[in-house]
Amino acid sequence: MFVLPSPAQQVALVTEGGYPYSAGGVSVWCDQVISGMPQRLFEVVSLVGAQGQPPAFELPGNVQRLTSVALWSQESAGRAPRGRALARFVEVFSRLIGAAFGPGPAPGDFASALRGLYEYAQTEELRAAMRSEQAVRIISESWRVWPPSSEDPGSLNRWIPPVGDAVIVAIWLEHMLRPLSLQAPTVDLVHCASNGLAGLVALGAKWTYGTPFVVSEHGVYLRERYLAHRETTYSWAVKSALLRFTRALTVLVYAEAALIAPGNMYNRRWELNGGADPEAIVTVYNGVDPEQFPVCDVEPAEPTLVYMGRIDPLKDIEGLIRSFALVVAQVPGSRLRIFGTAPPRREDYLERCIALIGELKLDKRISFEGRSESAHEAYAAGQVVVLSSISEGFPYTVIEAMCSGRATVSTDVGGVAEAVGDAGIVVPARNAEALAAACISLLRDAKERHRLGAAARSRVLDRFTLAHSIRSLEAVYKSVLESETADPIALPRLVRPA
Repeated sequence: MFVLPSPAQQVALVTEGGYPYSAGGVSVWCDQVISGMPQRLFEVVSLVGAQGQPPAFELPGNVQRLTSVALWSQESAGRAPRGRALARFVEVFSRLIGAAFGPGPAPGDFASALRGLYEYAQTEELRAAMRSEQAVRIISESWRVWPPSSEDPGSLNRWIPPVGDAVIVAIWLEHMLRPLSLQAPTVDLVHCASNGLAGLVALGAKWTYGTPFVVSEHGVYLRERYLAHRETTYSWAVKSALLRFTRALTVLVYAEAALIAPGNMYNRRWELNGGADPEAIVTVYNGVDPEQFPVCDVEPAEPTLVYMGRIDPLKDIEGLIRSFALVVAQVPGSRLRIFGTAPPRREDYLERCIALIGELKLDKRISFEGRSESAHEAYAAGQVVVLSSISEGFPYTVIEAMCSGRATVSTDVGGVAEAVGDAGIVVPARNAEALAAACISLLRDAKERHRLGAAARSRVLDRFTLAHSIRSLEAVYKSVLESETADPIALPRLVRPA
């Protein structure tokens, strides 16, 4: 008879903006991890935009608890601190801002200040304190001591940002720091599905109970924050402040993690640049179940490209649309079918894409299909599967399509080249001409399409199955759970390098 582990072997899986409310690739991974380890009990801590979102996944039976933290809800924050509570907040928040914004702060200074703010949040109303006049004043005065323009690239003049910029930074930090108010989960291991804000929960558990934690990285959290802020209209001072805080946090999470388990070798470079111990990094690739993605034997009658994923700026759907305009000019009658939806608060990007299609007069050639109930059927709907991202980790859409025997054309970002190897075509990101040329060549050459599709499935079966991925992650868990001081060098080799 199978026996579940004792409560001492429970794992808290922490996600930001994903599982179980989002249907993206990281959410698929979270569901696979929990379902693939039925012998372990899980608690899920989900950092969401707002409460009330319908779940996209039914939680497996070994999930004991789901805790949601709404980062962007707008309910009342309570009464602003006074007296000793205010003095305590001012002291610890001043140290935190100084450590995050100052020139070359020591990581220990930021860690000490953040821990102090965590301890404050466990007994006082942090949200009210972060919305106070004192919080804005601390940020504003820190810029007088060390103006962001004195070192940051992109600023030509030494200037003191206006108070309005400090207000914006305070608002952002109030939302970002909300996980500090959460009571630390009482588990034996915390597993962060990403760096960043999920790390706040893990740090709280370590500071409170000495609980070790593991960090998985699919995309590179800090890099994606840099890319996201290219889209915002905030001043340079605001962007600088938020990115400096994020950088300090991600560096701290790397330093405090028992093990870092990136989903590809590409991420390792960013982790090392963030100060991670190279001996604490163990690559664990994502995997797919071959039974769920059998070979697609039949192709559509007309030349068709398929995109599967979020409608998001990081996926560069606009670039894909421009590239397809070049494809249509060379392969008349071709189609582009886009499967996926825009994430919450990014519907504006979908509208931009639709407007671009109208400008290019591609309304009859490109269709938005919405979310597909079957990813395998979506891949079967095209002759070639395309990925146009400017940032990725180790994307499920690529290895799922490969497992389905479809030829792929992908941009060379993150771990994509590691996944594809010589079983697909990889082109530079943000290069519409190169993407179009690769698609045209495969749409015109059925023999090459089929050759690459067969090679792609063989590569997935050899390297990227779900069973192999779960075994590798279980080895990571076992190493940390058996000994917090386990030497990472002694870990078995979990995967073969691509």
